[in-house]
Amino acid sequence: MKALTDQYNTRLHDIGCGSSYPTFMLKKKIVSHFGDQVKFVRPSITKPEYVMPITTQKEIGLKAAGAVIAAATRDGDDDYYQDECMDTASDDDVIRNQDTNLDLVHAALQIRRDVREVKPVLPETPTAKDLTMANAHACIPDSLFNFLAWVITGKGLDAASQGRCDVSAEAAPRILSIGQDIVYATSNAKVVPPKHVALPMAVRHLTRSQHLTTMLNRFGHGVSDSRLSELETALANKTLQDDASLPGNISLSYPLQFCWDNNDFTEETLSGQNTTHCTTGIVLQSSSEPNLPVSDTLQPEQLTATNARQRRPRSLPPPPTADLHYIAGARCLPPLSSSLPTYPSSDVFRPGLNMDFAWLLLRCSANDGYIGGDGVVPAWSGFNAAATSPSNTSRKPTEVGFLPVIAAPPTELATVMELIRRSVTISRRAGQQHCIITCDQAVYAKSLEVLWKHQQNFPDVVLRMGAFHTACVFLAVIGKRFGDAGLKEMGVPILILGKLLLLS
Repeated sequence: MKALTDQYNTRLHDIGCGSSYPTFMLKKKIVSHFGDQVKFVRPSITKPEYVMPITTQKEIGLKAAGAVIAAATRDGDDDYYQDECMDTASDDDVIRNQDTNLDLVHAALQIRRDVREVKPVLPETPTAKDLTMANAHACIPDSLFNFLAWVITGKGLDAASQGRCDVSAEAAPRILSIGQDIVYATSNAKVVPPKHVALPMAVRHLTRSQHLTTMLNRFGHGVSDSRLSELETALANKTLQDDASLPGNISLSYPLQFCWDNNDFTEETLSGQNTTHCTTGIVLQSSSEPNLPVSDTLQPEQLTATNARQRRPRSLPPPPTADLHYIAGARCLPPLSSSLPTYPSSDVFRPGLNMDFAWLLLRCSANDGYIGGDGVVPAWSGFNAAATSPSNTSRKPTEVGFLPVIAAPPTELATVMELIRRSVTISRRAGQQHCIITCDQAVYAKSLEVLWKHQQNFPDVVLRMGAFHTACVFLAVIGKRFGDAGLKEMGVPILILGKLLLLS
């Protein structure tokens, strides 16, 4: 084709046209003039392109000698002509293989071009909410997804020119996995898909083995072990920046509730002492809105697409020891008030009262045999969980966010003072009138002692004890009040009550 273009430009120069004619314009003119009578063939990507007529002189000769070949075959002299036909067939196979290879080269280059245009979908420090299937789909171009779907499943060949073909639920994860590997390898690790962070991070947490994460990185299935160390250090530093910061999935526009409990690791030591005891907290948020306002949530880190990734620290220096101090002093009594507490109108409690009444009717009907089938009505908690599930109502599931850990056991008054202070700080930041804190019986007793002593600092704290410990208190009261009134003699022999219940 290049030689033909040079000859054409030379002819133009001879007739007085000084401008050179580009190759693609000459190719377009040849196609418009000759149509299907010519074809363009490139043996390989490094070879020049050739212009070949569809009907060559050899094919014309073969067609003209068709009758002679048939007559010679009838005469028995067919060895020579069979060799000629085999040579012709081999030439056709070569051309067909060249066309197939050329199609594969063009398809590979087109997919590579689409992959090189993919932008990073993860921030520099991704969190769990960034490692989703949606981001996995976003980092794979449609051409690569369809190509892998056609290769793996062999279906969807009639897919539209735009969009992605439909694949089964079993094939989709495999297509996404291979597609993310291709994107990661083609971009030279400049585009990091969710798989290449989630997979080595999970293996690292499960095994704590640097060799396994390094093997995954060498095979192209994940980032390097040093990159994982940088990521964990960045997440830890981000958490330590503000001890009262909200998790990324929690908004400031809806009510918040806090739950605190002890977290005892009780690792093995030679003496059995000096084990790890800390206090962990979560924040709960229930919203009936379809989407949370973006302006009130913590903004994610901006995406970076720099060619040279800056090195970040791989280890976290020990934080300065922050001793929690609390001066207990003399214990204070609960506040006494002569006025009764005021409650909202009954319309606020009406849905809950109706739900409780419906549960009570169902339980009574089940006991009387009026409910068919299994006749199983769950307990109060299970009934409300089933009635308020996403499949039965339009409410969204409750969001759960993890708060920074307090490196001290909750049995100390200083720790209880700190967890109350953190909860109140976040509640005031959210503009709530009251701060609701739920804890177990041990932390509840310590918290009441702190709140009674510091009534002026925490006047709007609503302290709640969990349902399990509340039931334990009621059972203990029943056992102590009625243990000597015949409850022990009636309940223990028939295994309704245990001896420890009456003694507690």
